Formats: sequence, structure tokens, C-alpha cells
Amino acid sequence: RGGSFVPLTEAIKNTDEYRGDDLNILCFLEKDENNFSGEVYFDDGYLKGAYEKGKYELLNISCSDADRGLVINYSVEGDGYEGAPESRKIDLSVVGLPTSPTLVRVNKKEVEFKWNNGVVEIPGLTTSEPTTIEIQ
Repeated sequence: RGGSFVPLTEAIKNTDEYRGDDLNILCFLEKDENNFSGEVYFDDGYLKGAYEKGKYELLNISCSDADRGLVINYSVEGDGYEGAPESRKIDLSVVGLPTSPTLVRVNKKEVEFKWNNGVVEIPGLTTSEPTTIEIQ
């Protein structure tokens, strides 16, 4: 559905195998206007009341139209939890662009991207710092 983020991870046999260190995030664009946000919640899966105790991480992610393209921002909040990765790896795919971008910047630095039939793929992002992605 347009206007949403969908986090994906590798297939697992049970939740004990889940780590969330590597995420594929799909960003589905709206046809007319893009101004939406989402969250991905992480905890250890065992501690009762982890959120209330501050033992979690929350990946906040947003998408908005800009003068010459699109801006996606994300950052992590929360105190973390035992066993949490220091940083998570993110491969971002933006679905629904009408044409290939001419430029993609991550925190003001130009980066390589892949264009495949309406999907822009931006691999190798991390959650080590708040991040701004500009797609023009």
C-alpha cells in the first residue's frame, strides 16, 4: 500500500533465531503526495514490560516530498536492551518512483544506487547515526 514502510528480514524457523541486525525496508510511495512515517520496535523478546522499562529501541522513519525529489529520514530512540546490536544494517528500497533518480545523497554525501523498474535500491545504510536520504 502506498504511504507505508515495510521492514523485512531473512526467513527464520522460530523467534529465538530472530536478531534484527540486518533489515530490508521497503518504502511504498503514494501516487500524488508523500508525507508519511512509521516505526519499527525492537526488544529482547523476553523482558516483560520492556517498553515501560526503557529496554527497547525504536527506529523512527519518515518520508516527505521535497522541492526536487524525496527526503527519507530515520533515527533510533530508546535505551537499547541486552543483546541489541550496536548498529543495524539497512538496505532501503523505494517503490513507486516514476523515473530513475539522477542523484541520491545520504547525509549530504552522494552514494551509488540501483534502479530497477520503478524501484530505487540504496544498500549499506546503518542506524549508527540519524540519517537523511535525499533522492532527486
